[in-house]
Amino acid sequence: MGDDMQGLGPIRRFLATDHERLDALLSSAVKPSGEVDLATYAEFRAGLLRHIGIEEKLVFPASQRANGGIPLPIMARLRLEHGALALLLVPTPTADTV
Repeated sequence: MGDDMQGLGPIRRFLATDHERLDALLSSAVKPSGEVDLATYAEFRAGLLRHIGIEEKLVFPASQRANGGIPLPIMARLRLEHGALALLLVPTPTADTV
């Protein structure tokens, strides 16, 4: 575990590690030729949708409850980003969209 993850709780550590895994998958989904490796991209896509689901269904509600029922200000922006990311996952991937 890197120094940047020390001191994080188990949920934040899990999500941070998952971000790193997804970044690596996305980076490796485009071959040097510019061709998209569809199997790697599919793994990335499934992982990103799962990650978004964890945040939306578990983390955001728990954060709101812990904040006295008031949504954290960042949650609105993250929900917009989640929606935009999900829309980008709909079309067949190209090197440009990846």
